Amino acid sequence: MSAPTTPGRSRRPISSGPSSASRSESWASASIASLTSVCSDDLNSIQFPEARMIGPFILGGLDGYPFVGKTGIGAFSHHVPEGGAALMFVGPHVGITDDGQVGKVVRPGQTRPSDCCGAASAALRKLEAGRITPKEPACYDPDDYQQEALEQLVLRHAGEILGPGKPDEARRFVRMTEVIYREAEAAFFRLLKTVDFEAPAFAFGGILINRDGDAGASIALHRAARVDNKQLVDMTAEFTEWSEAKFKEIEAGKADALR
Repeated sequence: MSAPTTPGRSRRPISSGPSSASRSESWASASIASLTSVCSDDLNSIQFPEARMIGPFILGGLDGYPFVGKTGIGAFSHHVPEGGAALMFVGPHVGITDDGQVGKVVRPGQTRPSDCCGAASAALRKLEAGRITPKEPACYDPDDYQQEALEQLVLRHAGEILGPGKPDEARRFVRMTEVIYREAEAAFFRLLKTVDFEAPAFAFGGILINRDGDAGASIALHRAARVDNKQLVDMTAEFTEWSEAKFKEIEAGKADALR
């Protein structure tokens, strides 16, 4: 399931949305602690949809996998303001140029497209060339640990990523990004079950789509959940319905629809 959000930068107070457990609650953005598990690519520091929240706490490494792990999520769980909330996002990213090239983007200040995600592109090329061999984590190069972990991840799903028939780079890149999303989301949601949040906590998963230059980014939402006593309460369908209704209100000219 994928429900796109609109690109842009929110400067409005953030509501808890449709959650039945907190339907009457809302928080000013300054009382929300944010966490992201997105790629450390500098493009994401420019294009990730911005809000005036505390943070973000950076949990992700190459292509959004939550490499900071238990220590990171444990630390973040203690950073939420009193009376506030936690808002978290996990997911890989993919560039799409204005002329439709998948896995490429024209970066600010440049005129030619480059790989996006670069780490994922490198892993895919190595997979296609048959140059990734099974390796245990203890044997990863300590100076390139995250890239080797990413390579082993794609190797485990080589059949799905490469697919049958004639090679198609765009399709392979999309399939690889979906695989990385599933693995990153699973790891992230496992981590959420190891900590106690004393404040309301919400987690979202999706794929960050980067566009050329300063055109910004959008998010293809895959999952939304509330964290409740180390358990995840899925609210994807409810959130999607709620957000689509809100965006229709905005398009109709109701500027305070997200209040």
